[in-house]
Amino acid sequence: MSEAHTQPVALTPSTKARLDRYAKDHEWTLSAAACYLIEDGIDGEERRDRLAHEARRRPDIEKLLAEYGD
Repeated sequence: MSEAHTQPVALTPSTKARLDRYAKDHEWTLSAAACYLIEDGIDGEERRDRLAHEARRRPDIEKLLAEYGD
């Protein structure tokens, strides 16, 4: 599917209401708000996974875990 195509998404009424408020607060269309939140969520998860992987590879990880817990 090309980037020009769109795909419908099913939302519960409460999630739709939250998305409506979010879009209105940012003066965005509903679609723009949904796209932003989806992209931000995916990007954020990838960023957190990368940072967690890097943290586990730190040479001082054992000391940090002992000091701060896991």
